[in-house]
Amino acid sequence: MSKQRNPLKEYEFLYEALSDKRGLDITGIYLEELSSVADVFVLVTANSDV
Repeated sequence: MSKQRNPLKEYEFLYEALSDKRGLDITGIYLEELSSVADVFVLVTANSDV
């Protein structure tokens, strides 16, 4: 029996880091079966006081 991967658990650290830096609307698009270059594409909204 093979162990199934849980992509949400694997990238939980990334979500937490982006949230700590006040990232908003964090979305992950899983490309594992579609791309040989990347497993996930992450979109984040952020604000700047500059």
